[in-house]
Amino acid sequence: MRHFVPFLLVACGASEPVPLIAGVSWTAAPATADPMPEHDEGAACGAGGFGEELGGVEVDTEICPYAVLQHALLDSFEPGDTLRINWYHSDLVWAEQTEGHLLLTLDGEVLYERTVPIPADAAAYLEEFEPELGAAEGDPLVLHLHNHGFNTWNMFSLERL
Repeated sequence: MRHFVPFLLVACGASEPVPLIAGVSWTAAPATADPMPEHDEGAACGAGGFGEELGGVEVDTEICPYAVLQHALLDSFEPGDTLRINWYHSDLVWAEQTEGHLLLTLDGEVLYERTVPIPADAAAYLEEFEPELGAAEGDPLVLHLHNHGFNTWNMFSLERL
């Protein structure tokens, strides 16, 4: 007789990641929501500059070199929970050396931030981190993105593990 109990205990103990965002739910944020208005060089996001792509949101920086988007969180998380973020940028090309900036905030507080040198090869990011702050379902998550050049940035997922 074979015993499958250890396998069943392990399988029952596994939990699925809890999605905190969905690509179709991002909207343009009001200017007052921008956590870094000093980065705005007057290049507001044009119509069609962002939208759902592969389950996430894609920002086309040819149309939208500076974006401030918002999304109501789909679930809550506590300080110290493990969150996982999955995002990508295409080849980052510009005539001069500069940098792109991706920032996620909640109520003006930094949740996640990454600065990327330009020029740069395309890169995908799958990172886990423990936030110092918590949030409730429905809280507005703000994505601030600025970039130089004609590139795409994709925010695929943010999940609580």
